[in-house]
Amino acid sequence: MPTDWHELLKVFLTTVGGGGVVLGVAAWLVREIVSSSIAREAEKFKIEIKAKADTEIEKVRAFLARGSRVHEQQLEVLQGMYVSLWEANRCFMRMQAQGHSANEVRPEAEEAIAAAHKKLVSGRLFVPEALAQQCDSFFQAICEGQAYFWNARETTNRNQRTEFEIKAATISCQEIPKILGEIEEAARGIIHGENDGNASFGTTSRAVLRSSPGERQ
Repeated sequence: MPTDWHELLKVFLTTVGGGGVVLGVAAWLVREIVSSSIAREAEKFKIEIKAKADTEIEKVRAFLARGSRVHEQQLEVLQGMYVSLWEANRCFMRMQAQGHSANEVRPEAEEAIAAAHKKLVSGRLFVPEALAQQCDSFFQAICEGQAYFWNARETTNRNQRTEFEIKAATISCQEIPKILGEIEEAARGIIHGENDGNASFGTTSRAVLRSSPGERQ
């Protein structure tokens, strides 16, 4: 039980009265009271500070643990998505190379594109919006490229067929690889902690496609 120095001093002065010795003793008691009070306050302050520090440490630990889990999920999403995008374009290029036998490859190409899109949808919340938008550009490009390719197969106009084939090849061999390169650069930044993936991408121009796949001259 803590000593009540104020009550002790009051009783002491009432009992022994004044005098030099008494005042000396009283001064000593005052010092003890002050020292004891400061010690109690200091201990109380130390306990409060430790409690606050422990709370903040737990918050930081929880944040780091959550961040680690999110980063692991990001790695899985980025790896799967990147492989799927490359596979989709590989199938598209293979389909173009088959020429008149393209229908044999079409189901594989469509399946690869669908799988890549599913990867993006399922993992979109784990990647920065700028990267997700660049993936959207990939799907826009590959769909336009396929449309040009199949229009080339269907048209009877030789000049138009050549134009559509060139546009499809330009998309698969130039535009899409450029988009994939930008996606790879952003993904590496996320994986290695070089940036948050929201850095500005090089803008892959879509203006090269002056006419839509269904247009006829």
